[in-house]
Order: sequence, then structure tokens, then C-alpha cells
Amino acid sequence: MLRWITFKGGISMNEYNIEITETLSRIVAVKADNIQDAISDVTAKYKNGDIVLDEQDYKGYNIEPYGD
Repeated sequence: MLRWITFKGGISMNEYNIEITETLSRIVAVKADNIQDAISDVTAKYKNGDIVLDEQDYKGYNIEPYGD
């Protein structure tokens, strides 16, 4: 979204929405009968807060225009 902003003294500037996305990632080893059970187990642990990603899991970031 682009907006015009006029500051005191008549100076005008554009305003832009910029999105910052950080990526956190971790490999979790689980024992299960099949991949669906493994994914289900990790999903449940993640949703319950048993697996919490933190700064040690930081992989990078992306900055780009947001919206229109």
C-alpha cells in the first residue's frame, strides 16, 4: 500500500508497507510406524509447546514489499 505523508513544513514522502519474514527451522527425529504418524506426533508436540523453536533455530530472513 502506498500513501502520501506530508510532514510539518510541507515535505511529502511516500509510505510503503514492507514485510520482514524470519525463518526458524529444526530437524526432529522421532520413531513411528509410518511418516503420517511421525508428522502427527511432531505436530502434536509442537502445538502443545513441547517443541519450541528459538534463536538457535534461526536460518535467515527475507525483506520484501507487502501488498499491492
